[in-house]
Amino acid sequence: CSVRHATAAETERLCGCCAAGFCFLPSSSHSITDSNRADAHYERSPESPPVDFGRHSSSPIEGTPTLSTIIMRDLVSPTNTVENASLRKNATRPVLLRKESYLSATEDTQLSIPVKTSDSKKVNNVAPNNNEATCLHPVFSPSSDTKAVNVKEEVDRETVARASFPHLPTNLLNGTDFEVLKNNLDLGNCLETLFLAKRHGQMSLQQAALGVMSNNYLQVLRDPNLYGRLMAGEREQILKQRMSGRKFVMVADIDPQDWVINTVGETAKTKQGTRSSAVYYYDDYKDSWHRLCMIPLEVVSQACAVCTMDNYLFVAVGCQGTDREMTPSKRVFCYNPLTSIWKEISPMNESRPRCKLAALDGYIYAIGGECLSSVERYDPRLDRWSYVAPLPNDTFAVAHHVTVANGELYVSGGTLRYMLLRYNPLTNTWKSSMLAGGKDRTADMMAVGRFLYRFDVNPMLGVSVYRYHLVARLWYECSCKRLQRCPTFQCVTMNNLIYCVSRQFTISFDADEISPAFTEENLSVLNAAKGILFPFVLSLPDKNLRQTSV
Repeated sequence: CSVRHATAAETERLCGCCAAGFCFLPSSSHSITDSNRADAHYERSPESPPVDFGRHSSSPIEGTPTLSTIIMRDLVSPTNTVENASLRKNATRPVLLRKESYLSATEDTQLSIPVKTSDSKKVNNVAPNNNEATCLHPVFSPSSDTKAVNVKEEVDRETVARASFPHLPTNLLNGTDFEVLKNNLDLGNCLETLFLAKRHGQMSLQQAALGVMSNNYLQVLRDPNLYGRLMAGEREQILKQRMSGRKFVMVADIDPQDWVINTVGETAKTKQGTRSSAVYYYDDYKDSWHRLCMIPLEVVSQACAVCTMDNYLFVAVGCQGTDREMTPSKRVFCYNPLTSIWKEISPMNESRPRCKLAALDGYIYAIGGECLSSVERYDPRLDRWSYVAPLPNDTFAVAHHVTVANGELYVSGGTLRYMLLRYNPLTNTWKSSMLAGGKDRTADMMAVGRFLYRFDVNPMLGVSVYRYHLVARLWYECSCKRLQRCPTFQCVTMNNLIYCVSRQFTISFDADEISPAFTEENLSVLNAAKGILFPFVLSLPDKNLRQTSV
């Protein structure tokens, strides 16, 4: 419309669409919106009768409106709306805002908006099953006789205008119904429930919705429609809440003999009772080990690798099967301690028996493997593995030990010579240096603060600990412990303590910057272990959580 809105006296000269309320005027300082833009907000069915906007006295022709449903977000109800169309001609028309024009257009053209019926007032509060994830929202279905429905009288225009998708009825605004929503949260409805809780100031419901996202962080991270709509503070909160439980030293007792048990034709009940592979946690208050869960047979393998990230346990399968039927695998699994769910993620690009896993800056790196120098990393947001810079040529047949410090990966070992490699993810490059020490076999390497700690094993003398300053780049022996017939072991660090775990002993090393040394007490041994022990650290919830429907 090209007619200018100037004063109330010029209202008589407005065109028909202006008088009918279809000219969109954002403010007095802006020009009138082109009528072509109005077509983007609604669509008229070709079967609908035409409406004559050519004269001032024309009115919409009554008929059966078949226009498509309009979903209006964050609009406000008009404060001054002329109800009687016959009075518009003589009434002084106030200047309409853009949002008010949408509502005026809706009313004057009798757009068909879905109406709540008595059968659609109930909210589907039943949690979906594991095969489908749905949003918790009521389904509004118009009555069968929509031709006779007066939209103006039966639809609360303010409710429709202010509601966001999915539309929630007004009877879900009391404390009882908020509790119903809280008890039926899942990944399909937690985001819309979070928005509803924020809009009505329901902090407990808001925390419950964020808690569901925190418990299922990996699924949330993969969904751009869910994780992408969270604010930065909410993203930090769900990750912080996930790590807020009590930390425990744990071990994955992986016994490849479980594959032998699986091939002798036993019953399922016998297999479950005979299998030994399990996850155990150490209670330092009581100095005792407790079983957390069994490890599925699909995860059990020889030459596997483990690491943790975002309070998940990741296991890269090595070789599975028995004797001649043993084959290398590309499969990778993760375990969620908050829901006690094992899940398979995207497989690696190639099988990597005897590789090493390490988590750095939100990625998981699979380094080397048996006769492999390639390296690939896993992006949890894309659920995809991609190659990065390989290990230097002719240096490693197997990546012996890996740790993370100062935002870089450190790999020790070597085929022809003993080396220390350092990987910078920003430049995607490796740098090498010689690794000092004797001819003793290295059991493991850990990073605490500004130092790397390397544990070398001598079967007759015991354990020698060498320390490497990350800034000065110097190696020197800092401690030792005499142990007769010292077996091999693996290490994990928690709270500046390095725990050395094997089937024969559990000892701790205080990684103090001034005087590092082994502690005097000998900790409880995991007597139930039958396989290879892989230690790690996870946070467990303070109480049992209800498994979330995903």
